[in-house]
Amino acid sequence: MKIIPIFTVALFLCGCLPVPQLRCLVSPIRGVVIAHGNPVVGATVTRKYYSGWYDQHVETVTHTDSKGVFEFDGAWKAAAVYLVVSVKPPFSERG
Repeated sequence: MKIIPIFTVALFLCGCLPVPQLRCLVSPIRGVVIAHGNPVVGATVTRKYYSGWYDQHVETVTHTDSKGVFEFDGAWKAAAVYLVVSVKPPFSERG
């Protein structure tokens, strides 16, 4: 007769469940818009990206400040990643 420890059964039952993780879709960006050596105030800056994981086209818009600086935050999204755990438990033989 083979005896399987209870923790092995529990690990087997939940070893294939999705584990939530944050995925970075695009990194933060900061820059300066300059024309003819001078900062451009109030310029419209557009960031476009495509997320293959979520099949999304994303467009965000910001404007430069009084020094020509613009900034975009990073974009993060939760994803379910499947974690598969394989355990080969030691079996006890009883006669």
